[in-house]
Amino acid sequence: MIKSKGSVTIILTAIFIVLILAIGGFLLLKPDSDKDIQVKEGIEEPEGIDDIEKVDNQMISQEKIEEFIPDGWKLLKKAEGDLNNDGLPDTVIVNQEILELESEFESFKFAPRKLLVLFQEQDGSLKLILESEKAILLATEGGVFGDPFENISINDNLLEIKFYGGSNSRWEDIFKFKLNLHDYDENIWIELIYAKLTDYHTSTGEGEIKTYDFLTHKMKSEFGYVAIEGSQLAEKEYDLVKTKGLLRLKDFDPRKISDYLTELEI
Repeated sequence: MIKSKGSVTIILTAIFIVLILAIGGFLLLKPDSDKDIQVKEGIEEPEGIDDIEKVDNQMISQEKIEEFIPDGWKLLKKAEGDLNNDGLPDTVIVNQEILELESEFESFKFAPRKLLVLFQEQDGSLKLILESEKAILLATEGGVFGDPFENISINDNLLEIKFYGGSNSRWEDIFKFKLNLHDYDENIWIELIYAKLTDYHTSTGEGEIKTYDFLTHKMKSEFGYVAIEGSQLAEKEYDLVKTKGLLRLKDFDPRKISDYLTELEI
């Protein structure tokens, strides 16, 4: 019996030692919670994530936009995006007056249009920055093809306005504007920095594409069968006359753009 009791004691002692070693190993292998938290805090979030969250929280509601649509007018088109690079979405809207002429078609054709640039403030309100009654062509100014006002959009802090019209002779005009802040002026100026004018004849596809970069003062002319995809076009580049300043959106009139560009090409 003494021998048996001694064996039991040895076995129990061995089990106790194994348990101690197991617990000690577990404690050695267990991650340091404080250190783990510090590592997680040190991980950098993708650049711009704060701006994305800010934009999501400040989306422009239709109710806010309607504050800038007066009685007797309706919203024709709108674009949203960050124009002033503050991380908040701004909006550009085009309103059209509701006329009551003999027919709905006539009312639409001759209705005046207004372009409004609205910047969003930190509190979510909209501030009117610019209003223009001449920046958008009317429905009657597209020729046989119809209403020339194709679209407005905001991408990469640039406002783009696109027109398309004509009949047998087709044309497409694309204009891009950017907010520029000048040391000599505290005003907010949205200025024309790029233009692309395309003209071609529908029967042959032959025409010309003129691209203007007003920041580098360069113009590129491409001519040939511009309406036929894959055609090899001849190219020429020209220097533009440097002016004191760029054409501002508040003064922009697509009806007079040819005269403005002709002066720069001299």
